[in-house]
Amino acid sequence: MTPLRTAVVLIVLFAFRQAASRAAEYEQRQGGAVLRLEADKVEDGVAETRLSSEMRLTLTVEGAAPLMVGTDDDAAVKEQVQALKASGPWCKCEALGKPERTALPGGRERWRLDVRLDPAKDGKLELKPAALDYAEGPSAEKRQAAWQPIPVRVTTTVASTDVRKELRDITPPEDIPAPPSWLRHLPWVGLAAAAAGLVAGGWGLRRRFLRPEPPPEPHDWAAAELTRLEGLNLPAAGEVERYHTLVGDVVRVYLEQRYQLPASHQTTTEFLETMRRAPQLTKEQQALLRDFLQRCDMAKFARAAPTPDECRAVADMARSFVQQTRPAPRP
Repeated sequence: MTPLRTAVVLIVLFAFRQAASRAAEYEQRQGGAVLRLEADKVEDGVAETRLSSEMRLTLTVEGAAPLMVGTDDDAAVKEQVQALKASGPWCKCEALGKPERTALPGGRERWRLDVRLDPAKDGKLELKPAALDYAEGPSAEKRQAAWQPIPVRVTTTVASTDVRKELRDITPPEDIPAPPSWLRHLPWVGLAAAAAGLVAGGWGLRRRFLRPEPPPEPHDWAAAELTRLEGLNLPAAGEVERYHTLVGDVVRVYLEQRYQLPASHQTTTEFLETMRRAPQLTKEQQALLRDFLQRCDMAKFARAAPTPDECRAVADMARSFVQQTRPAPRP
């Protein structure tokens, strides 16, 4: 394995480890409302995060359409952000865009708000999200989700924030030892220089005569990834949510590489609106993509339990979409 490939593998493993370390979730449920807090670790009901990390607070409400949260979405967002800001010192406390609304089967609707929290100092604090008032259905039946305070512990790798404790006392000057004779090391220096020259020359010849392998085309990469995910057999192992998340990520990355679109940085609703205004996809392809993404969201966020046949149908939809949108072969 070349040094470049080794470095790439190490970077990917480090990123995967960092992402895996953020898998801990704190959760509260109140009727049709759910509160989730992503942190580095959750233990004995206490969320723990590093000072250099960020936390993600997600509020979700499901109910019969039409679903009204607060007086309106802007007021609900403002109330939540103000309540969270008052919970502790933050470098950043902001909503990640406007609340996302998703239509669900059976005349139901989902409302979701994501808030980013970057702690400003280490210590203990309590998150106190504002209560969610919402009304659902044609009769506008009013409900309320009142959240319990969330204990949070912010840690840091710095030994102390007091600079005076980190300073050492002034010590007297130390005696400088006599330098050893350099003549006895001269043969070893020559051998090291010769070895370095041979390595540099061999590496230069390798770069000159060996061409790096070109990266795969986006459609080839997506097809290979879908085949790999199908071989993992995740639905049979009960990991339906993870399966739909990974398949959806493959299609989003493919769209980014194929059309240079921000698929991984937008919600499903935002991205479908972007695709509707873009000329790259036909109406049939947009309809296929919309159905595919909504099925993935149902499995990820609505906690649906698709059958193995339905999971295979989702993978077939992804494979069909990639095949339909692959570029025409060059003459």
